[in-house]
Amino acid sequence: MSPIDYALPVGGIILILLIIYLTGGYRTARIGDLDAARLFSEQVPGFAPKAILVASDGLAALARDTKSGALAVAYAMGDKINVRPLPPGDVAGYRVDGGRSLTVRLNDFTHGSVTLVLDEEPSGRDGGLATWTAALDALTETEKT
Repeated sequence: MSPIDYALPVGGIILILLIIYLTGGYRTARIGDLDAARLFSEQVPGFAPKAILVASDGLAALARDTKSGALAVAYAMGDKINVRPLPPGDVAGYRVDGGRSLTVRLNDFTHGSVTLVLDEEPSGRDGGLATWTAALDALTETEKT
């Protein structure tokens, strides 16, 4: 095989990666504290967030509705943010890792779980971690670990 036989595929792959990079293929959306309230109220009809737990890396957020106490989750998927309500039975389980992260497993094949990485255990007006896990308990069909 000649050197051209190796150079063309490698050059093509490099060109494809360059095009993806230049068109924004490697951007990741971030959720800020102020953005989260707006996202939940705009994307979930009738949802007025009372408390919001935003991950320290800005890749996910969990919110509780003012009136009904229902939960909704937002998570980054590339350069977009997906927001969805969590009706009963939509949560397969959750895991708390030492108060530093909360992983919510969803009954959804398109996005199996959402992890909220926390700098510190939540407290104050948004409620502690026990408040969030109690709300998840009401929606969970299976185990809590």
